[in-house]
Amino acid sequence: MPKIFLSSVLFLYGCKSCITPSLPQNNTDEIDSGDTAEQDTADSGSDTAALADLPCDIPEEEPNNTFTSAQEIPLEALVCGAVSEAGDEDAFRVQTPSEGWLDVRVVAEGIGSSADMQLLIEDAAGAFSVVSVSQYLNPDPRAMFPIDEEMTLYVRLQEQFNGYGENCVWEMRVTESKAPTVWDLTEEEDTNDTAITATQILEDGDRVYGVIDKGSDRDWFLLDLPDVKSTVSVTFEAWGLGSPLDARVSLYSPSRIEAGNDTANYIRDHGITSSDNDPIMSASLSTGGQWGIMVEPSDGAGSPAYWYVMEVGVELEDTGL
Repeated sequence: MPKIFLSSVLFLYGCKSCITPSLPQNNTDEIDSGDTAEQDTADSGSDTAALADLPCDIPEEEPNNTFTSAQEIPLEALVCGAVSEAGDEDAFRVQTPSEGWLDVRVVAEGIGSSADMQLLIEDAAGAFSVVSVSQYLNPDPRAMFPIDEEMTLYVRLQEQFNGYGENCVWEMRVTESKAPTVWDLTEEEDTNDTAITATQILEDGDRVYGVIDKGSDRDWFLLDLPDVKSTVSVTFEAWGLGSPLDARVSLYSPSRIEAGNDTANYIRDHGITSSDNDPIMSASLSTGGQWGIMVEPSDGAGSPAYWYVMEVGVELEDTGL
């Protein structure tokens, strides 16, 4: 996936990296004994110097480190800020549309910043939550998720390794968007929590949209296979397109489902590399019958924002008949 840039210019702030918490905060000589102006900026919590060259629409306004002091921002605006001192968090409040998709993009590395940002999003009740640390092949976080009602969301940014300093700057934009992919089926949530109650049968080429709406949610699907050798493939689009879901997919034989055996025949929780959280599974099967496909979160996290699109492929052995 190509890196995401929110501004067209690459900004470089010198070679000084974010100060890490391993450096004593009360010892200015160890941080930067020869530049008191830079040290004063970092220690004071002021972001003015760090943000001076960022051409954003809305600079952050301190203090904004809690939900109660969250800075209100509109959709589509480019917001910028800096992690100016250890433990600094920046919180924002945004009103969503009544339905559609929301795209939240944060850029730090992409503008030459030394910050490793973490993105956290939730509503006032905590029922709707998102955590994003990075994207595939891109250290800057992004979250893209569906909205089915108007709500107030709180967006919080922090340096995930507690770094700070004049080079720890970031940009963010929250925008309305269209769905990032397509599907032809939607999960039957009312019946797919267990293998016994599952009724949704998938076929070769089906693309099904589902949501892991809580950490304990399990989505079960069925696959009818003839009694010949076959290859079943399962691929996901989710995390690579901004979903916070870290998915795990399991394939169960008819005999194990009938016996209530919770040990899967095949399990996959990543793609081609271990850093890709969208599973890719390929299984060579010699037994027909009704197999089960189960989707769950690898990390036990879920909310209405944790969506996925799963595509199933079935290739049957050519018997020559």
